Amino acid sequence: MQSLALNIGEKGVVILCIGLPGSGKTTACKEVARKHPEIVHQSMGDLLRAEAKLSTERAMFVHSCLSQGKLVPVDMGLEILGEFLVQNREKIILLDGYQGTLEYLDPFHACLAHHGFAIKKVIAFDVSIATALARSQGRMREDDAPEALAQRMFIRLSSMDPIKNWYDNKKLLVSINAERPVEQVVTDCQALICAS
Repeated sequence: MQSLALNIGEKGVVILCIGLPGSGKTTACKEVARKHPEIVHQSMGDLLRAEAKLSTERAMFVHSCLSQGKLVPVDMGLEILGEFLVQNREKIILLDGYQGTLEYLDPFHACLAHHGFAIKKVIAFDVSIATALARSQGRMREDDAPEALAQRMFIRLSSMDPIKNWYDNKKLLVSINAERPVEQVVTDCQALICAS
């Protein structure tokens, strides 16, 4: 098994995976984390969906946003993310699907820094809109209902290139052709992470 080139003693490492809903990033990230116990994988979507199931006022609001395909307000999303980071200070974080637009990035990075984390690499899962839609429509999640999925896909499509350019300018971005079979995508994802 390939070992991570990351210094395991190094704290606060985040590897961010971005891509359209249905790009395969969660599947690949889960498989990489399964092979490397020093990594904890967290999907931002799953984190928000778990929050939405709680019996709190915040959870009810998050549920409302998700069911309509809307973005959770940045401060609330970062509060939820921050709670996860506090519980995982000793791990390398493989974070997939951070929701948002270009305007979310500065507060996102400020949140990471506040909790002692920084992004080491951003992996973009490149996939066509047709493939992303076909894969997403095969899932059985409430926020993949046609109207909510269309709204989420529109937000991601409009924000993906500016976000990729932002990270590319910071020399953090690498890309994976996610149109291929999942095994090949997982292999590439692991190789990129192990080369961090």
